[in-house]
Amino acid sequence: MADISKIILPGDETEYNFKDRTKDGVFVIIGTGTTAGTWLGTDDRITEYYDGLAILYKIPIAGASTTTLNINDLGAKTVYIYNSSKLTTHFSVGSVVLLVYSSTLNSGCFVHSNYWSDTNYNLRDYYYRPKLAQALYRYKYCAEGLDGLLVPLTITNQSNSTIVQKTQTALSFHPNTLWYYSSTTTISAGSVIGAQTLYRANANTSPIYTFNENLPTYSAAYLVGDYDAATDGFTLDQTDTTSWYKILSIGTAPSVDAGFIEGKWYLLVGYTYSTANYLSIFVWRKPLYFDGTNLCDPLALKQDKLGDAGSSIQPVYFSDGVPTPTTYTLNASVPSGAKFTDTTYTAGSNVTISGTTISAVDTTYDPATTSTNGLLTAADKTKLNTLQNGSSYCTVTSYTDLEVRVANLEGGIDPPTIAAMTTAQIDAIIAGT
Repeated sequence: MADISKIILPGDETEYNFKDRTKDGVFVIIGTGTTAGTWLGTDDRITEYYDGLAILYKIPIAGASTTTLNINDLGAKTVYIYNSSKLTTHFSVGSVVLLVYSSTLNSGCFVHSNYWSDTNYNLRDYYYRPKLAQALYRYKYCAEGLDGLLVPLTITNQSNSTIVQKTQTALSFHPNTLWYYSSTTTISAGSVIGAQTLYRANANTSPIYTFNENLPTYSAAYLVGDYDAATDGFTLDQTDTTSWYKILSIGTAPSVDAGFIEGKWYLLVGYTYSTANYLSIFVWRKPLYFDGTNLCDPLALKQDKLGDAGSSIQPVYFSDGVPTPTTYTLNASVPSGAKFTDTTYTAGSNVTISGTTISAVDTTYDPATTSTNGLLTAADKTKLNTLQNGSSYCTVTSYTDLEVRVANLEGGIDPPTIAAMTTAQIDAIIAGT
């Protein structure tokens, strides 16, 4: 997009920056003076003339064959249109003009910026001569493309005011750079446009050469499309040959019933008045978003909230290019259905995992036998308890007692084997020797 904070004056290749904050930017001065051609003004912040000093000056009195501007008695400097062409009576009293100071051009002078207003206040870019991205035909609206080339809104020729089916451009352009081409001369793509043919503002443009219909009286004309804030690129809707613009009667609010589409961006071109098919276009415009109810600027609506978006524990994400805090906090709450992928779990034997559920697999074992491992039965456990340390079954006081206890142990020592033992062996067992 053209950086309008900077300017190169005609005949002077120095680039001047309007936004040099060390010089306070652009000054607005209500002019004084009672002698034609002698313009005066004051602003305490201006202590010297310097390259790039930019002043929006309201003309207090007519110009003359040589018109000078003297700010704060720093010296009268001649005002020029460009190069050595002086500004004389080009503007009416009360007009506001942008004047920029150059210390090298004409040994120091003020130069009128590169546009022109006539007696009808039509604002013309007098010496703006861009190259064309596509062929330009008579009376077209056009804008600056993202690559700096001029983009006509429609790319179909039309020799007269009879409606001709036209095709809209698919190229993106900067929405605040709309011009009206006032000539009937066709200019091919890649060529440089002629001087004095582009208007930023004009009360009597011919929309029929751009739009595909006659415009009624007292109506507003909008461009319809998509807008990318990151590139400042507006792209016309490509659904069909009429989907890229919307005509709305003045006094009717934008709405779904009026044909506005939720989620689309709209760019006001201008208004018709008492005469149909004469569209008055403006200098400044910005794309607005239709949210289903109103045309709004979603970026501006949240601009005042950018300073406090999020916190040290509340993350921020970007919604339509605007920082927006999430509804969840770190180390405090987790959204429903959150998944953590930094650790992977694998099901082992006898375990199943289904989603977030971990289940054990039931396994059945048979009682153990003398040849097969298995589970201990309740009866086995009862018998085992009789052998635990301190049990009376571990204390044998006589042969008969030992024989009875051993006989009660299933699978134990065969009583006949005990009977075959000598009394001395049994006594030794009883004695623990």
